Amino acid sequence: MTGRLTTMLIACLLLPLPALGWDLHKQRDSVTTSQFSGQYILTMHCWRGSNQLEFNLHDETLRGDLFQGVRTVMMWIEAPDGRMDKWSSAVSPEGPSLSGLFEVSSYTLDFFGNAKSMSIVDTSGSHRVLFESDMKGTGAARIAFRERCGV
Repeated sequence: MTGRLTTMLIACLLLPLPALGWDLHKQRDSVTTSQFSGQYILTMHCWRGSNQLEFNLHDETLRGDLFQGVRTVMMWIEAPDGRMDKWSSAVSPEGPSLSGLFEVSSYTLDFFGNAKSMSIVDTSGSHRVLFESDMKGTGAARIAFRERCGV
């Protein structure tokens, strides 16, 4: 009996944890939201007076080679009813990180705030999915983008 219980406990500890909601940090004139998924963390940042979201996709393993050759990405955002929105960006890979800017509007951010899932895909050639996540917590990020960044 004790052996079974120990085996079950070890099995539960080895299961991957579900993604938690998006983290949110508000400053006077800027907002940062982030999400972990697998070995990656995606951070998005806005600042007052700009209609852009700066983003950074970081590989927590620090390998540094996973983003080589990636020059453009597309973020696909899916609404609960199946509608899709897409945001494209030129990106700059640097070591274990990939950075770029998304042009945004009230419409695209409202879609972001009400979505159910998203993915970021390399559109430079490989069409490899670089990041996937649910959108729990993006509604709060959307409100903060409006309040602190004016977009």
